[in-house]
Amino acid sequence: MASAPSESSLRAELDGILLAINRHRQILKDLDKQKSAIHRQLNSILDPVARLPLEISSEIFVQSLTCSPSFHPDDVPGVLMRVCHGWTAIALSTPYLWTSIGSSNRWATRAKGCSISLSLPSQQMSEAYLVRRYAHQLRKLELHLPLGGSFASLTAPFHSLKTLTCFGTEPYSGFALRGGFLELLRHAPNLEDCTLVGFEFHDVDDNDTDSDGDTDSERTVVPPLNMVSLRHLKLGQFDRQQFRHANSVILQYLTLPALHSLAVSDPDIPQNDFVSFLARSSPPLRSLSLNWSNYYHVGGLEEVLRHLPSLTQLDIRFEPGQASTLLELFAYARDIIPQLQSLTMRVYCFPFWQSHIVSDVLERRRGSLRFFRLRTDTGDPEECEVLLRDVKVHPKQEMHVFIGDWHHQKTQAHLIVST
Repeated sequence: MASAPSESSLRAELDGILLAINRHRQILKDLDKQKSAIHRQLNSILDPVARLPLEISSEIFVQSLTCSPSFHPDDVPGVLMRVCHGWTAIALSTPYLWTSIGSSNRWATRAKGCSISLSLPSQQMSEAYLVRRYAHQLRKLELHLPLGGSFASLTAPFHSLKTLTCFGTEPYSGFALRGGFLELLRHAPNLEDCTLVGFEFHDVDDNDTDSDGDTDSERTVVPPLNMVSLRHLKLGQFDRQQFRHANSVILQYLTLPALHSLAVSDPDIPQNDFVSFLARSSPPLRSLSLNWSNYYHVGGLEEVLRHLPSLTQLDIRFEPGQASTLLELFAYARDIIPQLQSLTMRVYCFPFWQSHIVSDVLERRRGSLRFFRLRTDTGDPEECEVLLRDVKVHPKQEMHVFIGDWHHQKTQAHLIVST
C-alpha cells in the first residue's frame, strides 16, 4: 500500500506547476506581443496613408484635430500612436499635432520649435513651470487660477503670445493688479486677444503700503501701459443670466490704440476714468458690449459713445428705468455712432408701452442699422408679438428685428425685407 505524500513533496509539486503556469503565461505574453507587432507591420504594408509622402500624411493627421485637442489617449493625436509603426512615425514627425498641450512636458517636446497653446486647469497650476519654460514658444495661453494664486509667478518673456485667457476659479478671485497681472501684460508686447473672467483686481500692489499700513498713492502712480497690438479685450462674461465679472479697474492702467472690440461686464471704475481711457487710446473700436445697469446715468453713456465714432456693433444691458432715455438717445442723437449696424439691448423687464420709441430708433437709424435685438428676461410672447406689430419700419428698409426672451425659451423673431 502506497504511503501518503509528504508535505514537502506536495509543496515541491505545487511549485513545479506554478513555474509551468508562469512559463506558459510568459510564452502567451510574448506571442501576443509578436502578434501585435505583426499586425502593425501588416497595417503599415496595407495602409495607404503609410505609402503617402510624409507632407501629405502629416496634413491628413493635422486635419483630424478638433478645435480643442484632447489629451486623452483615445483621442487625436494620442490614438494615432497606437495604429501601427508607420502612423507612430508620422505622428512623431508632425510637430504641429502636439502644439496644444495641457500639463504634458512630453507633448511640448514633440512640438519642437512650433508655436504652442498651453492650457492649465486650476488643479494643475503646480505645473506652472511649463509657462516659463516654453514662454518663447507660447502663442495661446489659458489659465485657471485658484484663489490665492499669483500672476507674478507666471511672468516670463512672452514675445510670441497672441491670445491670453484667464479664469478665476472663484466667482470673485482677488489678485494684485500692479506687480501682478500688469507685469504679465508688460511681458507680452504682441498680445492681440485677452479675456479675463471671474477676477477682482486689487488696485494696488501688495507691496504698496508704508510702515503704518497706509497706501501711499503718490508713490504707487504708474503710467498707463501702451499695448499697440491688443485688438480684442473681454472683461467678464455676461451672455448668460449669471454673470462672471472681471472688474474694469484695469482700464485705468492701459492705453489700447488698436482696440477693435471691448466687452465690459462690470464698469466699476469712475466714469471719468473710463472716458479718459477712450480719449487717450482713441481706438478704432467696432464692437462694444457693456453692462450699464446700476452704474452710470444715460448721459454718461452718451459721453462714452461720442468717443467711438467708428462703432458698428453695440450690445448693452440696462435697467427698465433707463429704457426710454436710452432709446431716445439712439433715436434722436443721430450724430452718436453714425455707423451703427447692429444694436442689441438687454433688460430684465422692458416697458412694452414704449414701442413708439423703438419705431423711432429704427426709422432714424435706417440708413445704417441692419440688426435690432431687444432681449428681456420676462418677455411674454403675446406682448412681444404686439410690440412687433406696433413697430413701424420704413417700407424700403431691410432689417432683422428680434424681440423676445433673452434665453431663447420663448423666442419671437421678425424679418423685414425691402420691397
